[in-house]
Amino acid sequence: MSEVERTSGKLVRSVYQDNSIDTFKSAISKRGGFARANRFEIEIEGTDNKDLTLFCESVTLPGRSIITHDRYTSSKGYKMPYGYTDGDVTMVFNVTNDFHQLNFFRNWLNEIIGSGSGSGLVDQNWVNFKKGTNFGDASYTRLVKIGVISGDPWSIGTDTASEMISGVVLHNAFPLSVSDLELSNANENTIIQVTVQLGYDTWEINR
Repeated sequence: MSEVERTSGKLVRSVYQDNSIDTFKSAISKRGGFARANRFEIEIEGTDNKDLTLFCESVTLPGRSIITHDRYTSSKGYKMPYGYTDGDVTMVFNVTNDFHQLNFFRNWLNEIIGSGSGSGLVDQNWVNFKKGTNFGDASYTRLVKIGVISGDPWSIGTDTASEMISGVVLHNAFPLSVSDLELSNANENTIIQVTVQLGYDTWEINR
């Protein structure tokens, strides 16, 4: 028996009446297949993006949440939106013996807080903090792109580079934190990893 749903008082035959495996495979094929979580790339303004992508173990695409307050009419309560919040972005990098990945984000942090007395923007003056998508001129922010790609992520930067399916652009991004590194004699065959959390002003979909 086929499923039905009621719309505007009329019975409408469901599009899911044929749930055969061939129908399912056809629907997947029509939409280009499933998006793979391990096929992604990142671009951070002012960096070797291919290098960072290859050593990035994982990254989060930010979500968005609506902020509401309760409004009552008579005894009935309703959720009324009045704002929204964006989630922070977390990146995890495998660290090579030259500590390139860790040093990049340490240097970025030092551009803000300084590596010594009077050497960072915080030490100089809060007024020197400049936001803008154009990196440089004392700006501590960068444009960051995170994309889900089709094909082989190892082909990034080559003639057979994969196509970006979807992604986001983070405007005015900067590091909120660079994680501690845990070293242990028990971790003989473990690669050192660093976790970086990014804050930003807003994000938009990049297709």
